[in-house]
Amino acid sequence: MEHTNNVMDINKILDEARALKCSDLHFTAGLPPIVRQHGSLRKLSGYQDCTEPIIVNVINQITSIKHKSQISKGLDTDFSYTSATGFRHRVNVYRQRGYHAVAIRLLSDEIPTLSDLNLPATLGEFAMRPRGLVLVTGPTGSGKSTTLAAMIDPG
Repeated sequence: MEHTNNVMDINKILDEARALKCSDLHFTAGLPPIVRQHGSLRKLSGYQDCTEPIIVNVINQITSIKHKSQISKGLDTDFSYTSATGFRHRVNVYRQRGYHAVAIRLLSDEIPTLSDLNLPATLGEFAMRPRGLVLVTGPTGSGKSTTLAAMIDPG
């Protein structure tokens, strides 16, 4: 095993997940880091199972004092994190079965166009209407945020 102590370098793991074109990275007690790659969850090879001290160390690498305070109160906490290589991530720290857990969404710096997403150009017109409500729904990782971004900036 590459890691045999209570420290995992979050920036190295995020870069590895990004190189594998993963959309999400999860830290859960009892499992090695888990990535979502092409819609499927899989263990990231070469890492030991996460323990509470490992997960707390990961949290400490990516949180501000304000977020540490919320987390120490047992509150679910959402925030953004920019890695050492400059990529942005959406982070959720929560409790699961009495242990800390972390879910990280790897964000792209480029907004695809509606055409890139094979969506009709008329969707871009919805964002410009003065009134109304548009709902974009679907399961985690299905492209809701990407679709909305493309609608707002149709390219």
